[in-house]
Amino acid sequence: MSLLLLSALLGAAPTSYVIVVGNNASPALGRPRLAYADDDALRYEAVFHAALAEPVVDVLTTLDADTQRQFPDRATPPAPTRAALDAAFERMRGWSATERRAGRRTRGYFVFAGHGDVERGEGFVELEDGRLSSSALSALLAKAGPDEVNVVLDSCNAFYVLSPRKPGGKVFPTPADATEALAKQLPSVGVLLATSAEAEVYEWSELQSGIFSYLVRSGLLGAADANVDGELSFEELASFATNAAGSLVNPALRPRIFARGPTGDVRRTFATLRPAGPATLTHDGGEVVRVRLKDALGVRWADAHVAGQALVLRLPSAVQVGGVVERLVAKAWGSAGLTPDTEPSLSKLAFGAGPSVTARSQAELGGLFEAAWGTAQVDAWRTDDAARAQTPLAVSEASVERVEAMLRSAAERDREGRKAGMFAFGGSLLGSATALGLSFGFMDADNRANQAIIGAVNVASAVAGLTVLALAQTTWERVYAQFSEARRRGDTLRAVADLDAVLQQQVAAGRTARVVGGVLAGVGLALSAATFVLAGFAPNDDARAFSVAFGTLGMTGFGFALGVAVFGKDPIDDVARMLLEERNSQRPRVSIAPVNQGAVLRVAAGF
Repeated sequence: MSLLLLSALLGAAPTSYVIVVGNNASPALGRPRLAYADDDALRYEAVFHAALAEPVVDVLTTLDADTQRQFPDRATPPAPTRAALDAAFERMRGWSATERRAGRRTRGYFVFAGHGDVERGEGFVELEDGRLSSSALSALLAKAGPDEVNVVLDSCNAFYVLSPRKPGGKVFPTPADATEALAKQLPSVGVLLATSAEAEVYEWSELQSGIFSYLVRSGLLGAADANVDGELSFEELASFATNAAGSLVNPALRPRIFARGPTGDVRRTFATLRPAGPATLTHDGGEVVRVRLKDALGVRWADAHVAGQALVLRLPSAVQVGGVVERLVAKAWGSAGLTPDTEPSLSKLAFGAGPSVTARSQAELGGLFEAAWGTAQVDAWRTDDAARAQTPLAVSEASVERVEAMLRSAAERDREGRKAGMFAFGGSLLGSATALGLSFGFMDADNRANQAIIGAVNVASAVAGLTVLALAQTTWERVYAQFSEARRRGDTLRAVADLDAVLQQQVAAGRTARVVGGVLAGVGLALSAATFVLAGFAPNDDARAFSVAFGTLGMTGFGFALGVAVFGKDPIDDVARMLLEERNSQRPRVSIAPVNQGAVLRVAAGF
């Protein structure tokens, strides 16, 4: 039996290597700097050290002046450049090889906080010297080295970094699509990310953090370990973050969480937490408990709100000395100081009186963690996850309107093309019928039979083509009609969810119609050419002139129809290009909204 298998059977916790990237800058997109991505990076570092047993943590970030003042003892980390990231992954690979030779299981983490977007269907995040595309990140993860690697992304359009849209493929991939693709391409990689309905990222000044990153770190310290077994699963962490943000009044602020463990299993472990011991706060269960941790500067590090269950909350070094734990009791916050010798049991701490909770303080982002969380919420999230898997994850109203406008444009182009085709077939029909009727007066008996056959086939081909174009809607006309009808019924999400299936069906039907139309036009063209050739055998000049005119008119009309069918640009090409085109031409929206004890910075990209 191998040492690796033996250690797994004995339940030994895997050793961990963490790469954290925080980048405030936006060199490629030219967007306003974020305020707290560098703070997020350093807090992730501290939280991983508090939550896991002796992890190796690599941090790449450029510290602004405010962050340097808050972390005066922290050595300057490497800048978040592509070269530095490649070097960090190379160190992870070397570490993994060493650990594997020692018979230990390994788990890696890649955490990113910063700007991101999607171009031509492929998501990317921004490093200090340029973009890191979905394909480039996938290549790094595929060769990372650990037995499994868990990815946490806190950026705009993070979903498309792990689930790129392909030209001609789905417009809005669903979690089910992403799960299938990840399990197939990167089976050892787990993913945890969030997106709002408007593909925006939010930072809150009271937290001095990105909101999603704050939720993840709170859960990682133990607040999300529902059964307190030390094995923090993806579904526990995802349900915890979803529940914590669920009471926010503004639905745009509620992140939608995408969580999948390696091989697509949400029950897989995201992190094996260090056992309770020094530098922990505990609660034995039996009553609802809501607490939050603050450091000596008053900055919040974590929140927990458990529904009568046990709790083990690990303390980052920044709050162990001079920090405080605050507990909500009878709608008032009380606080207790923290030292290395603090009694770990919350029930034995003496909490001094604090400010009362008011309606105003619960408004906007003050509603975070308002709802208690526990095993029941994990079960509910698991049940809902099956339904969410079939619904596109990141769909804004602007996105839907943009798609509808593109479909309308394609439908109008199809309609105009159908009219042009009807004109061509109509002209061929008129010319063929006229030439056929007149030619009988100038043809001898031998040529009349050949001309009658050719003319009848020409007329039949023209009639068939004209009938198809007159009676049948084209591909994009049908798609646009169905999409618009669903929106009029107020079923926008259903319209978006059904769009991809409809597109696949209608595109196939449209291409079949183009092939059939091309065949009919080709037959008509060949017969018209034969008529032109037979003009040389006409018994007199008048018959010859009619045959030449008949053949020329037929070849012109059918040739135009064939050219449209073969060389004409299918609207699907333009629609795919428009849907997957670069969106950086749209000016990003930036706003700052005051909330209780701070403000929210919102940076939104067009979609």
